[in-house]
Amino acid sequence: MWNWQVAAQSAWRRCSSSRRRNCPPLAAQLGCDLQSEGCITTDSSKQTTIPGVFACGDCARMAGNISLAVGEGALAGVASHRSLSGLLQG
Repeated sequence: MWNWQVAAQSAWRRCSSSRRRNCPPLAAQLGCDLQSEGCITTDSSKQTTIPGVFACGDCARMAGNISLAVGEGALAGVASHRSLSGLLQG
């Protein structure tokens, strides 16, 4: 069985420890679309092009701003909860 918590922690460490914008290789391995700058493509709920996979902060935008990353993290958290509950409209 795939352990999403380990994968998420690994992806987070990769993003937070790297100045490169083309963050975790996990995104490409899962098949997420990437923007030309290397950021992960997301919708307004921070869901990637792969249903149930979310990205935020420096991995999903070029801003490099802590406040924006925290806000996007909150959006992604709520959206992932809604997705697991079957409430997120795709």
